[in-house]
Amino acid sequence: MSRLVHARFPGLLSRAPAVELCTLPTRVHRLEAASRATGAELWIKRDGETHRELGGSKLRALEFLLGEPRRRPLVAYGPEASGWLLDLAPFAKKLPLD
Repeated sequence: MSRLVHARFPGLLSRAPAVELCTLPTRVHRLEAASRATGAELWIKRDGETHRELGGSKLRALEFLLGEPRRRPLVAYGPEASGWLLDLAPFAKKLPLD
C-alpha cells in the first residue's frame, strides 16, 4: 500500500499502517462556469470517487483505523443510521476483526 502520507513520512508506516480502501488520488478540476461567473478560480475535489460504492473522506480515516493490528475487538457505536457505522460495516466484515 502506498499513500502520500507514507511516502512523505516513511517512518509513519510502521506507526500508522493502513489498508487500501480508497482509489486515490481523486480528480480535481476547475469549475469553468462558476469561475467565469465569480471572476475567481474555483476548483472541486471529487471525494465521491474514492470508492465505487461509498465515497468521501470517512473512508480515508477508515483506512488507518482498520489498518492497525488489533489485539482486542473493535467496538463502534453511534446513532441509528450513522453514516460512520454504515461506512464501517462492509469493510470491517472483510477484515480479520472481532
